[in-house]
Amino acid sequence: MPVPSYPAAFRRAFDLGIVLALITSWQGQATAQDPVLELSAPPDQSELTIHHPDVSPDGQYLAVSAGTTFSNSTIWVFNRQTESLDQLTSLDDQMNVGDVCARWSPDGQSILFVSDRGEGLGIYLVDIATHSTRLMHKLNLKHLAWWAQADWSPDGSEIIFPDQLGDNQNLFSYRISDGHIEQVTEEQAVRVMFPAWSPDGHTIPL
Repeated sequence: MPVPSYPAAFRRAFDLGIVLALITSWQGQATAQDPVLELSAPPDQSELTIHHPDVSPDGQYLAVSAGTTFSNSTIWVFNRQTESLDQLTSLDDQMNVGDVCARWSPDGQSILFVSDRGEGLGIYLVDIATHSTRLMHKLNLKHLAWWAQADWSPDGSEIIFPDQLGDNQNLFSYRISDGHIEQVTEEQAVRVMFPAWSPDGHTIPL
């Protein structure tokens, strides 16, 4: 079903090779302090470029992509309390950009990501506990994986993502319970991408 039009918004990702945590303090009003280095490549894997973080719903973990100069990336999870780094996905000999645009599920049990592993772009899901990865939907987009960013609905029942149908690129929803896919925008003159769910469940296409 078509969604209403909303003002454009942009989800900014940190592409700095490191993950920075902004710490605020409350002294009558919130004041931003200097950024603090929270995560960088471990000494025994200094070749890794760490990028595009997403914070878990409970704030305890960071999901990141890590690869060599933004190529051959895989999904890792950083425990902010123990400072341990756990690799969730493994390299695929057909990937170029690799596994990117990690997004925690609202229940914190899995991570959604986009990848060019296998043949072409796809939306994948990796289970935190088992590290098992499954392809949810193969995309018809011809862009690099960065441009296929997807996002969860607030209740975790759906995923919204850009895809191409015919000559037009629009947003589509994927229902977790049964894999049902539905087109949610009907643009013809523009390419719709970088979706984000607002807290009340409305989508914001860009």
